[in-house]
Amino acid sequence: MSRTLVVSGIPGEIEGFVAALPGARRSRIHGARFSANNAVAVGSGGPGKVRAAATLEAAIARFEPAVLIVVGTCGALYDGAAPGHVVIPDFVVEHDVDWRASGLPLGSISKTNRGSVPDSSLRDQITALGAIRDRHVVTGTLLTGDTVVDARILDERPHLEGELNGIAVDMETAALAAVARLHRLPWAAIRVVTDVPRGDRPEESLSARFRRELPPATRLIERILRELLLADGAVKD
Repeated sequence: MSRTLVVSGIPGEIEGFVAALPGARRSRIHGARFSANNAVAVGSGGPGKVRAAATLEAAIARFEPAVLIVVGTCGALYDGAAPGHVVIPDFVVEHDVDWRASGLPLGSISKTNRGSVPDSSLRDQITALGAIRDRHVVTGTLLTGDTVVDARILDERPHLEGELNGIAVDMETAALAAVARLHRLPWAAIRVVTDVPRGDRPEESLSARFRRELPPATRLIERILRELLLADGAVKD
């Protein structure tokens, strides 16, 4: 049976769905915990591009998935952003890759790799889910990098909102998409906003905001994945 592989950055983003997965068997990959039945494998690659990519490479070898779903949280850059909004990117790029000295556009890894585009049919399936029907859903370019982005970083790197025209930032998706692209593995991403770097209250630390907003984001991710992968008996052990 073909499997769907679900990967997040940290375990807290998917713990609700892991608990709901029927008949799951647990295993470890590079120290990361994965749960899998015959149809779904779900786990966290760890924060940052290197850990995420390395864990995904090993997970692909272990589970031989047919589809990759990237889930997790993000920081939002667009006007009117608020925690609980849903970002479904139509393009992802590594914002901290800079080969402009070699004549490549900002974010390009090579002449043939200037970012990754999700599978359109999978992305359309996600955008049609009832779990996000009443949510504010935003599409556009998701920027991935190994830097936690706050207002200070945005001031230091105006290209995030300017040249790259990012709607949100995270630390794993573009790296995971690059690995999926090498394996010709269809993928799509779902990110829930937990912080708004330009609008967050300065008296509250970014880590405090993230801890506050993570539980509702996790519950929404669980609802999305349950509908996408478990509804109507579509995925059973």
